[in-house]
Amino acid sequence: MLSLCTIDVRHGEPATEVTVHWGEPGGPQKAIRATVSLAPYKPDRRRTDLHQA
Repeated sequence: MLSLCTIDVRHGEPATEVTVHWGEPGGPQKAIRATVSLAPYKPDRRRTDLHQA
């Protein structure tokens, strides 16, 4: 399963095993084991110089 979350930078190294608490704050939550992986996003090209040929 693939899911996105926000974690502390100290635990963000790829292949790090973490536990994610899934559910609403103050409500029922379930601890889920996960392994940190890079997000499958395309490269950020917003600051590319468009004037280069």
